[in-house]
Amino acid sequence: MKKLFLIDAYALIFRFYYAFIGRPMRNADGVNTSAVFGFVRYINEIIRRENPHYLGVAFDPPGGNFRHELFADYKANRGETPEDIIVSVPYIKEFLEAMRIPVIEVPGYEADDVIGTLSREAAEAGFEVFMVTPDKDYGQLIRPNVYIYKQRKGGNEGVEIIGCEQVCEHYGIDDPKQVIDILALWGDASDNIPGVPGIGEKSAVKLICQYGTVENLLDNTEKLSGKQRENIERLREQILLAKRLATIEQHVPVAFEPEKMVMESPDADRLAELEHVLELYKSVDEEKLFENFKYFLDGIIPTCEEVGVKMACHPDDPGWPIFGLPRITHDQAGFDRMVKLHDSPCNTLCLCTGSLGSSPDNDIPSIIRHFGEMNRIGCLHVRNIKHLGSDRRFRESSHLSSDGDLDMYEIMKAAYETCPDTYIRPDHGRMIWDEIGRPGYGLYDRALGIAYLNGLWEAIDKNAKRG
Repeated sequence: MKKLFLIDAYALIFRFYYAFIGRPMRNADGVNTSAVFGFVRYINEIIRRENPHYLGVAFDPPGGNFRHELFADYKANRGETPEDIIVSVPYIKEFLEAMRIPVIEVPGYEADDVIGTLSREAAEAGFEVFMVTPDKDYGQLIRPNVYIYKQRKGGNEGVEIIGCEQVCEHYGIDDPKQVIDILALWGDASDNIPGVPGIGEKSAVKLICQYGTVENLLDNTEKLSGKQRENIERLREQILLAKRLATIEQHVPVAFEPEKMVMESPDADRLAELEHVLELYKSVDEEKLFENFKYFLDGIIPTCEEVGVKMACHPDDPGWPIFGLPRITHDQAGFDRMVKLHDSPCNTLCLCTGSLGSSPDNDIPSIIRHFGEMNRIGCLHVRNIKHLGSDRRFRESSHLSSDGDLDMYEIMKAAYETCPDTYIRPDHGRMIWDEIGRPGYGLYDRALGIAYLNGLWEAIDKNAKRG
């Protein structure tokens, strides 16, 4: 069966841009090349790994789309597109042109809609279709021979292919199309699609598993009770609007023309002109990174000493290569070398338990004791994580020890005994109770983390004083 890969350009561009937001990659001219580098590397990796017969890249066109006409606040929660991304897009399109990979844009429709239409038409024509995107919304488009193709968490260490079985098992539903109904009740914070107050993912899944569709749910609200019934009945029109907004269009005015997506030999001359984007980083290895970091420390630490400021280096997150680039701050040995690059009390570490915990080999309490006794811990970011089996997969969990794989009591005890005056914050947090905000920085869960960590600290302090 012929393979067609359809790529959601902006979904990947934003992901690669933010992957290096703390340490952006820049060329000799100072241009942020993180998005370009990540996108080009990933496309090349797909071609190398999958050898696709056909390939196309869908972009959101300039201006709005039909959803803005239905709901003026659609995606209104998003800020302006970062200038670095705006600058990167022409380079990415030039690369695609040099690779002879078609760029597809349809005025008035998002890339999701274009891919939804092309995936349907291609599957009906007997193609095996892989939609390359990290977005959960695409689950509704999955059908026989249509899959989501995405990187596993943590960079380029393998891929995850999601089909009908996987998406139905994940939600406990019978048909991938029911993802739309779940989103209609749950809402979609990333697109500013309103949900029903009091209904999160689990509640939405439960209701759709029971009633099948939001329309059937709305016809049977008498079977509900309390606040849930009140909210659903009151927000009937909003729920129907949310379903329309969450539905990826599959009848966009774009023709599936496989002959225009056939993988061809690239334009060698033009591609050579663009190779400098990747060439810039071919010489980057661990030793080069340490050399550059020493140059930075030697330049900044004297001023830090003069004004009384401590520099605190955060671990790599995660602690393994991303896009083939090496990492140097992910274990005790790396940090030992780092503090020796410039011997000064102002050259300290930001020990993040979550980042260090991404590697099961790290004994975090021992690491804290090691550097705490050296007085080289400038601050601690304390969070818990849960390992998800193989392939370096993990997720952030609540701070409670039993909810993850880190021993938070021993972590806090190590801090108390070796660096009790160090600044500590409960790092990150899940989005709970239908909270809307910046992903990975849930307010409620961080507040619970503060209470939990304070409780641990009080218990450790009282035990220490009792002798």
